[in-house]
Amino acid sequence: MSSVQSFWARSKLIRSGVIAGSAAGLVIGGIGSRLIMRVVALVDESKRGRLTDSGATVGQFTLEGTLTLLLLCTIVGAFGGIAYLLLRRWIPSFAPRGITFGAGLFILPGMLVFNEANPDFQVFTPVLLFLSFSLLSFCYTG
Repeated sequence: MSSVQSFWARSKLIRSGVIAGSAAGLVIGGIGSRLIMRVVALVDESKRGRLTDSGATVGQFTLEGTLTLLLLCTIVGAFGGIAYLLLRRWIPSFAPRGITFGAGLFILPGMLVFNEANPDFQVFTPVLLFLSFSLLSFCYTG
């Protein structure tokens, strides 16, 4: 067996993590977050045209923005799949490991993003709907 074939055979677990994470990132992070953005825009139409902290215009959905979001979430999902593979043996098993990993994705990044100083919280008053972005992390369960 050549070294390329040997590497390919030994990398099956990593490939599985990358594929599963990428698919979850695309579907849940990309498509799911785009749907939530649409709902947020429909719930409070008075905010249309305002700029978010990232410079996006509320209520305006572009092909470029959507493709960027899908690509970014797919890449982040691939890294999430690898992170799960690396961390899974240390994830406590009081609940299914995928749910515990999803809870970690909810809590750790959520502490950075969802704080009172975030300017987007000043723009969007239905904060509970806005927080549903973080709840998408629970969908990354295996």
